[in-house]
Amino acid sequence: MSIAPETARTQLAACASYRAFLGVSTPAAAVAKTYLAGLPAPSDGKEYTVAEWEAGLRPFGIIYQATHGGYSMARSAMYAQTDSGRLFIELEITIPTVYQNGVETLNLTTDFENGDRWILNHIGQIVAEFMGLAGMPGYLDVSRVTVAMGPSRERNEEQPASGFYYWTLLEVAWGATE
Repeated sequence: MSIAPETARTQLAACASYRAFLGVSTPAAAVAKTYLAGLPAPSDGKEYTVAEWEAGLRPFGIIYQATHGGYSMARSAMYAQTDSGRLFIELEITIPTVYQNGVETLNLTTDFENGDRWILNHIGQIVAEFMGLAGMPGYLDVSRVTVAMGPSRERNEEQPASGFYYWTLLEVAWGATE
């Protein structure tokens, strides 16, 4: 059951758009910023500081089994079995205060329309590239990626503790489908 999340992490790290999202240049560096099941513990063992969120953790991805239909095995023919399932991929990134869109410099923490356009373009590129690798040797046979939640900004009450960020939840259906 651990093969699917690990393979999804490798597939995601192979995407140039995901590496750009993370601000890293190699698949190995992308794997290091893509966690399975959860984030590493905060330095105090209790709660992350804004500095830990913005300078240490973000941007990142987390991959884990979906709560319903996360893994399934079925007999497909005499003595043959197929497996399938659903994974969640959470993506989180700090919203830039200084962003150059080619024409002007923007503060995306206050320019909501351009901020939303910026994150939607990132997520769209990641999904397209991830799906483009689907079924290739060494990668998951992905049949569908759904934006299950987001991209959404942090709530105002979260800003003092967590900073300014976007969060997105992708649902990935993989394997034999009915």
